[in-house]
Amino acid sequence: MAVVTRAAQKSFLAALVATGGPLAGATCHLFINDIAVSERTALADLTEASFTGYAASGAVVWGSPRNEVGAGAAIDGDLKTFSASGTPTPQSVVGYYLASSGTTPALLYVERFDAPVVFAEAGDVVRVLPTYALPNAA
Repeated sequence: MAVVTRAAQKSFLAALVATGGPLAGATCHLFINDIAVSERTALADLTEASFTGYAASGAVVWGSPRNEVGAGAAIDGDLKTFSASGTPTPQSVVGYYLASSGTTPALLYVERFDAPVVFAEAGDVVRVLPTYALPNAA
């Protein structure tokens, strides 16, 4: 079995977020439909949130690749904050996803929250830290 070194993993991550890489310009979104997500989930399978005040994030700003103790390399994006405003119709948000930039966005990854987050009144907030991780190198 081939083993990918930590240094190589960090190089892969740097290339993924560099200009022209698939994670460059990615945007963060919230979804509301209660589905089991897997590697087969497609963007069309997700229903984006629509509570008052919601908007997809701007482009994720990625940090530097790092080693995860007991795991592979990972890279974090900037913290994204989503908040309700006005008088929202209550809506339960199940998770978040990252979509690629461009005219035909693609689903890059999706993650469910541990528990749904309910947006029921102005000021309700959820913060998401986009993180892309590679599996253990050994």
